[in-house]
Amino acid sequence: MQSSTSLTRREINLVDDDVIMQTKGIYSRTATTMGNFDREQLIGSIELTNMGIINSHTFHVVADYLTTEDRLDRAVLVQSEEHWQDIRNEFEYKPLRQPLPKKVAGGSFGENLLISGCSSDDLCIGDKLVVVRESKCSTDDSADTLMLQITSPRRPCSKVDKQFGATWDGSGVRAYCARSGRAGFMVRVLTPGILPVGCQLCVCERPNPRWTLYRVASLIYGMEGACDQPMHYTLPGFTHDTTSGVQGSGGGREAVLAKWKGTEAELLELANLPELAAYEWKDEVQAMLHAVDSHWQASSAAAGWSCIVSLCMAMIAFLKININEILEYALSAILVLSPIQRRRNVNGCKHRD
Repeated sequence: MQSSTSLTRREINLVDDDVIMQTKGIYSRTATTMGNFDREQLIGSIELTNMGIINSHTFHVVADYLTTEDRLDRAVLVQSEEHWQDIRNEFEYKPLRQPLPKKVAGGSFGENLLISGCSSDDLCIGDKLVVVRESKCSTDDSADTLMLQITSPRRPCSKVDKQFGATWDGSGVRAYCARSGRAGFMVRVLTPGILPVGCQLCVCERPNPRWTLYRVASLIYGMEGACDQPMHYTLPGFTHDTTSGVQGSGGGREAVLAKWKGTEAELLELANLPELAAYEWKDEVQAMLHAVDSHWQASSAAAGWSCIVSLCMAMIAFLKININEILEYALSAILVLSPIQRRRNVNGCKHRD
């Protein structure tokens, strides 16, 4: 691992001075079972590799059906304290089968990194995050320059409902978090390095300022009916199940456009956003886009064939008229020439006799 000097605020071109994230805790999963959110807090500075925390048996490591790119896109799961406060506020007067705790311990959402200072409203797909320190000191000079990149909101599984509220349908915590991006977010480790204990993170580059985590989550999983089922998600347009388990409810173009709250241009843009993770997000958007495009292509093809058939019929009608005219002229010529030819034949016969 190559080392470089630490960066201070003056050395970093901050994209948003208001978004300074304070790290509150780093958590690892030492158990290999996937039935709960058991996390162990790590002490001191932690090395982050391209796959995240070393020896942490989190989902992206143990799920053998994920591609390498899927794993890299989910290297570290980050949650913020502001999200928990938003969840508490959301359900202050909404009934849940079990009351929410007033406070939660770090790692309770299954996160690897707990921060404070921002929410899904403040961060965007593709944001690059770096460690920033208030000033240089001798201990900073040997630290690695770590760089992370946000790839997607975290789409929560049913374990969130099991942990918080025990309300499994579209009115529970899982559904609210899926629609709002409040379950946290995934990052890719662009440059492996050391995450110092108690450090700050800031956004140094923002390629997609229009695509906040909240907006992406609300457009996709905020669609009508997307979060209503207890154990899975449902999206319109396509009829197959995606790799991440989203069930397609069908309906083609009309169903997608009836529930999609953005424009068709935004659907296309999101489906081709380079920094957006494929698993749980881009794959689903592309499936809906395909349903929209397939209907358009089928309609265009049908219209094209209709034009071709009409043209062919017109040509046939035109040729039929001309053929009839040609036949009439030919028949007339035959009738006119027949007596002359007969006389020639008679005269010819007499000459030969």
